[in-house]
Amino acid sequence: MNAAHLTDTSLNELLLHIYEDQDMYGIAAKHVQDEALASFIDEKLQERLQVEAALKKLLKERAVRSEQQGTLIGKARMAWLDIKAVFSNNTKETLINGLYKGDCLTLRYFKKLLKKLDLSAEQRRVVEQQMALVNDGIKQLETMKSQA
Repeated sequence: MNAAHLTDTSLNELLLHIYEDQDMYGIAAKHVQDEALASFIDEKLQERLQVEAALKKLLKERAVRSEQQGTLIGKARMAWLDIKAVFSNNTKETLINGLYKGDCLTLRYFKKLLKKLDLSAEQRRVVEQQMALVNDGIKQLETMKSQA
C-alpha cells in the first residue's frame, strides 16, 4: 500500500470514528435530563459536524470518496450506551462515561493518524485543529466525571 493510499484510507477511518461520535452524542441527547449536560451535548454534536465537514473537505481535495456510515463496532457501542442509559440508576454518569470513552478512542485515532501519515502542512493543520476540539471535549467530560 503506497503512502497516499494509506493516508486516504486513514482519513476515511477517522471520518468513521467521527460518525460514531455523532451517533453517541445523539443517543446521549435522547436520554439526557440535566440541562447543563444537554447544552454540552448539543455543543459537541455541532463540533463533530464541523469535524466531519473538515475531513470530507480534505478527502475531496485528495479526490477520495468519503465513507458514509460508521462501523459495526461503533453501532454495538451505541446500542450498549442506549441500553445502559435506559436501565441506569444514574443516567447522567452513564452518559458522561460513554461519551468520554468514545471521545478518548477518537483522540487516540487522531494521534495515531498524525504520527504515521504523510500529510501536507495544511492537511496536518486541519487535522490538528479538529483533534483539539475532541481533546477539549475530553477535558470537559473529565471535569464533569469528577463532579458527578
